[in-house]
Amino acid sequence: MKRVERINTMIHYINNRAFFTIKELMEEFQISKSTAIRDVNEIRLQGMPIVSEVGPEGGYFVERNRMLPSIRLTDYELRAIFLSFLATSNRGLPFLVDRKALTEKLLLVASDEQKDNLLELQNFVWIGGVNPNHPTLLNEYDRANPLLEKVIQTLLNTRHLIITLINGDERDIYVRGIFQRELSWFIEGINFKDKKQIILPIEQIKKIFQSKVFISKKQFKKIEPQQPDPNVIVLLDKLAIERFKRLNLPHIFLRSDHKNILLETFIQVKNEMEIKNATDWLLYLGEGIKFKRLPKEIAECIQKRLANFSDKLVD
Repeated sequence: MKRVERINTMIHYINNRAFFTIKELMEEFQISKSTAIRDVNEIRLQGMPIVSEVGPEGGYFVERNRMLPSIRLTDYELRAIFLSFLATSNRGLPFLVDRKALTEKLLLVASDEQKDNLLELQNFVWIGGVNPNHPTLLNEYDRANPLLEKVIQTLLNTRHLIITLINGDERDIYVRGIFQRELSWFIEGINFKDKKQIILPIEQIKKIFQSKVFISKKQFKKIEPQQPDPNVIVLLDKLAIERFKRLNLPHIFLRSDHKNILLETFIQVKNEMEIKNATDWLLYLGEGIKFKRLPKEIAECIQKRLANFSDKLVD
């Protein structure tokens, strides 16, 4: 019996008893003591209110014998969840390492006919990031940086972090958000040392700590530097708008002037990396864009990039 199937069966076994022991679970499911304890802890994490009693006659019971609410999903709801799993394959998202286990749980609540339909879905629905020849729901590219989940858990408590980088440097920052670009994750915030924006790749982070100094969002607003006027303004066509949606660019906004859709942002032209990044996504937006405002440094970088492509053409 697979672990997911065993745990689901164990949930019903436990809930139908006023009292149970680890020894009973070991005998019923033919598992070791350590496995039984892990399974009970897993069931607790899923929300079942299991209470333990210590002592020679100790064991476990479910508070008020409360049954977890059953989940009933329509055909369309099952397909929606299953396709969502497919759509997020190979995206390096947090908390999805157990995608295979989640899928197995989903299949457990489905009828035989629904299971067949779901498995057939992944054979003919080809979503970006999924190889139709190997439509597995879990592969190595799906695994996010292990530190990412810790970053998220910490940010749920506070946005003010002390971050130690792999090279030993330390940053005291207020995090405005995290974002993903090309399977890599980044922290974006304000560095308290110079009150400037900072973007840190999570893969360059060694440790994170909650700051002992609490700063509320209201307090942060008072020290947050004002965003300068945009020095890049681009008119987007339909293709560029669709491509922009696929990018994850913090603090780059679209606005409408009733006739056109405009992209507006500010690029630090003294920062060579920012110029290169801006060149990357401006070229990606396609040849249908029109520039209303563009620093000469970025324009020159675009021209050099295009010239390099021309030089590499093979007759």
